Amino acid sequence: MATGWYYAAFGAKKLGPFSPTQLQDLAAAGTILPIDTVWQEGNEKGTLASRVRHLFARAASNAAPVPVAAPPVVVAESKPMLVPEQAAAPKAPEKKPAKKGRAFAQKGADIMSQDGAYARYRKKCMKCGHKDAACHMVAIANKTFKTNYFCPKCRKSCEVSIQCQM
Repeated sequence: MATGWYYAAFGAKKLGPFSPTQLQDLAAAGTILPIDTVWQEGNEKGTLASRVRHLFARAASNAAPVPVAAPPVVVAESKPMLVPEQAAAPKAPEKKPAKKGRAFAQKGADIMSQDGAYARYRKKCMKCGHKDAACHMVAIANKTFKTNYFCPKCRKSCEVSIQCQM
């Protein structure tokens, strides 16, 4: 029993069925890209085309392109054009680089590392200086992060406070 193959580009509807040879020809012609989704008839779950064995193995010189109808293009409603004297073209907003935040240990913590979005820290006892073996993470935002730490060494509870700024 011959099974048909289907494929769908990102955001397009599914096309097919195609024979395995036709699918290889489409891949060789560049119609199917390695990032497209392909699946066999009877299988609801697709996979990346790059993961299908022998799909991109044929040389492009041996493959004859197979004409396939392109998926329909959706055109948005057109707006009436304005004469340049009537309206100036809107400027594209400038993209500012994302601000990187900083985290500061106020009490009961040691900052291990930070990347501008998250900070890794270890809790530490303010009474005996014992440091927790586990690392914790906090998202950096304009706020003070507070939690508690129970020290297993001196059996006391202390407050952990980390100041985050953007």
